[in-house]
Amino acid sequence: MFRPLKFFAIILISLLFQFLPALSHSGQNRWVKGDFSMSIFFDVQLGFQHFSDDPVTEVAYDNSSAGVLGESLSSWPAGFTPNPGQDVYGVFVQKVELDMMKRFGDRTRLRADISFGRAASGSYIDGLVASHAYVAVRLTDNYNVQLMLGRFGLQPGYEPFRSYDNDSLSWSILWRGNLYPPGTTGIQLSADLTDHFSLYVAAGNGMINDSLSKGNTLPAFISSLVWTWGSDARPNQLVVTPWIGPESGGNRPLTYGGDFTLSLWGSERWKIGIEGCYQRDNATATGVNTDYAAGLLNVRYQFLPDWYVLGKYVFARQFAAGNGALNLTGAKQNIHEALVAVGYQLTESAKLKGEFRFDVVDPASGASQSTPGAAISYEWLF
Repeated sequence: MFRPLKFFAIILISLLFQFLPALSHSGQNRWVKGDFSMSIFFDVQLGFQHFSDDPVTEVAYDNSSAGVLGESLSSWPAGFTPNPGQDVYGVFVQKVELDMMKRFGDRTRLRADISFGRAASGSYIDGLVASHAYVAVRLTDNYNVQLMLGRFGLQPGYEPFRSYDNDSLSWSILWRGNLYPPGTTGIQLSADLTDHFSLYVAAGNGMINDSLSKGNTLPAFISSLVWTWGSDARPNQLVVTPWIGPESGGNRPLTYGGDFTLSLWGSERWKIGIEGCYQRDNATATGVNTDYAAGLLNVRYQFLPDWYVLGKYVFARQFAAGNGALNLTGAKQNIHEALVAVGYQLTESAKLKGEFRFDVVDPASGASQSTPGAAISYEWLF
């Protein structure tokens, strides 16, 4: 049986190993040859977590469960939830990612981020996925006006797309539940209004549910105002983002919401991240109007040049049972996530992280659940 994705992966890897010797390492976690640059990311984890003896109600939008291993457990079959009292232990190959960019002069760039994974090994990417694929064109020198077309990440959210850049090795329910828009397939126009303020406006197939199978003929819209100040080495940033669009099928009903994200350096050692978001999914014929509200506090302390410690707390609330098409956390409930972590920059290209995390899920109907767990990760970006 012909498998086009596997065939493409084999060809891509073969070309990579033939081309790699011709590239030179830039010292900035990427390989460069002329106008072409490439980086490779690899993430593997070892962890354990325990589900309390209560029915599990948290199943996020990406099919993940609560806890430090939640994102890895998204590889379980759709609709599957852990058994009450279940223990989970394993080594999880989260994904291998190949990021490539080609510049055409000083105005146009083409970018493709290709992710590889194996669900049976705990990858949250199954098979071959084009995580990002877009072309960007700088239209004017004044105000740095740029047009982007394709599949790309969006500006809201404190937690970054690549785990190497994330302070913690796990992701919060804000990311796993798509309580704010993580990315879209569409078109984006951006401009630098001043040296400190930038504006982004995008229209896409979807912001929460980015899929053509919804069958809508109206796009979803999002806009972000980004304020950046401070030094280039430690920039402070505030991002304010509203969005609206059809996410549940057809052109109605609508989803709308807003997010603010603040990254603030208190000194050369302290960094504080704060995020808050709200979303409303209006009811379909089989659901009810459902609101979501969530917040994140991330405090990082760099106590040595290569070492940092981290504390993070997240709260999220789903106010109803779901609108009939979207049910982003799994039930009407409150979710609490707390973690402490340590990170070590092993080399220029490699990080080690360790984390203990304790989640509490309190549904409107049924018993509260707790999910303690711990994990270590090795992350490599070169």
